[in-house]
Amino acid sequence: MNPKSEIISFFKRMYQKNLTTASGGNISILVDGLLYISPTGKDKAFLEEEDISVIEFESGKLLFGLKPTSEILMHRKIYETRKDVKTIVHAHPFYSTLFSVIDEPIRIDLVSEAAIFIKKINYVDYAVPGSEKLANLVAKTITDSDVLILRNHGALAVGENCMDCFHKIEVLEFNAKLQYLISGRNDINFLKDKDLKEIREIFSHR
Repeated sequence: MNPKSEIISFFKRMYQKNLTTASGGNISILVDGLLYISPTGKDKAFLEEEDISVIEFESGKLLFGLKPTSEILMHRKIYETRKDVKTIVHAHPFYSTLFSVIDEPIRIDLVSEAAIFIKKINYVDYAVPGSEKLANLVAKTITDSDVLILRNHGALAVGENCMDCFHKIEVLEFNAKLQYLISGRNDINFLKDKDLKEIREIFSHR
């Protein structure tokens, strides 16, 4: 699958699973010095290949497609900071975004799937979407985590490809929903540190 069709396919998949809104979120893929990124002002459920922005990463020159997302600087800063990252997915999943506006972290010790896909969640202080301040805050916070919660904004995942990032966003949202629905109960069975360690050791070899 080429980068353009991969971005389109996963945007449709996220939209169908209510992981983002028609106008919210963005996806980018960096390959061979070219940055493929979703455009601004387009309904994400109806993107076409000719809509995808193709940018020369080093110069920032737009080569093909529509005007890129207003949050392109955030994507560029992440790629500059994390040389291992090949794909970035930013979305507005409901429950994860809910936790972005309250002072409570999303737990990753509720179900084993979270321990497999999410090692750590970092939190980024609020800054205006698309601003240089937000881009710098994200770059500073992404150094030791593949999953971020952007305060009063949404969620972001980085990884090898769209599938990798999609799994992280989907598992994050599942966990956030689960945590919200069981909030206030006193009979919750949390996974222990030794359980998390064992899960990660087993699945690190698969």
